[in-house]
Amino acid sequence: RLWSRREAISTGNITLTALPRLHYFRCLLNRRGVQAAPVLNKYAREPPIGPGSCYVQ
Repeated sequence: RLWSRREAISTGNITLTALPRLHYFRCLLNRRGVQAAPVLNKYAREPPIGPGSCYVQ
């Protein structure tokens, strides 16, 4: 449902429903060796500083 039309999704805050899934997807990418930038990084150009929780970086 992340890319569904607005009519097809529930009438909730999209940020609350999509953001956790983006965080989880980023973790999956990092675990598979893909250097994914933090979800909330405005510029999305800096890699994670070091090892640690996917949600903290």
